[in-house]
Amino acid sequence: MLLGGWEFSPIITAQSGLGLTVTQPILLNLGGERQSRPNRLANGALPDSQRTVDRYFDTSAFKTLQVDPTKDGFVPNQAFGNSGVGILRGPGLVNVDYNLNKTFTITERNSLQFRAEFFNALNHTNLGVPGVNNGAGFGQIVSTSTEARIIQFAAKYRF
Repeated sequence: MLLGGWEFSPIITAQSGLGLTVTQPILLNLGGERQSRPNRLANGALPDSQRTVDRYFDTSAFKTLQVDPTKDGFVPNQAFGNSGVGILRGPGLVNVDYNLNKTFTITERNSLQFRAEFFNALNHTNLGVPGVNNGAGFGQIVSTSTEARIIQFAAKYRF
């Protein structure tokens, strides 16, 4: 009675990171991905061994366009730099959720179900998206994309 009838239902999620588009303030914002982009001086991607939450990609690889002709980076009639859309990869996501339950039959029509649910069961830290707007927080990750482990128990009486 105690050993049989258990159900185990896992949900395993593994995703690569989303494409990131570096943008800049000031010049042009038409909404969504149609924002002014800086000039790209180098690749911008860092090797995994050099990535931190304070510097997820190489911020020095992007030069902000200027509207003031006296400043470095000014190019007449240029609203979009040469930096493309989705040129960098954000952090990936690995998550394991599962449900473990057992139904105890009391009578032919009555039963009691015990359920334990585990969300982010491995308590894996999944980093959020780094700041992609060339300004404060540029290249930094300040959040996570999933919560810490959550465990909940429930009992259900069926009649």
